[in-house]
Amino acid sequence: MNNYTNAALPYPDASISILSLIAQSLMAKKILECWMIWISVDAMAVGVYAVKHLYPTTILYTVFLVLAALGYKEWKKAYKNLQLG
Repeated sequence: MNNYTNAALPYPDASISILSLIAQSLMAKKILECWMIWISVDAMAVGVYAVKHLYPTTILYTVFLVLAALGYKEWKKAYKNLQLG
């Protein structure tokens, strides 16, 4: 990657993009584990943007991280209710 790009963190950046696509496709299929991927993506993004000193974006992805955790909690509760009903 050093030969073909001058990006600061190309591998973490690419991982965030690819994992986001995977999480979005799982979310469209309503698969609970999509939230675990979103949590991972958001945690990585917080680290990447903090290292790059992009603090407003770091704050935004911190909010996304909290929302992903809440989304997981809500979907898990809904799944349990479906199984019990």
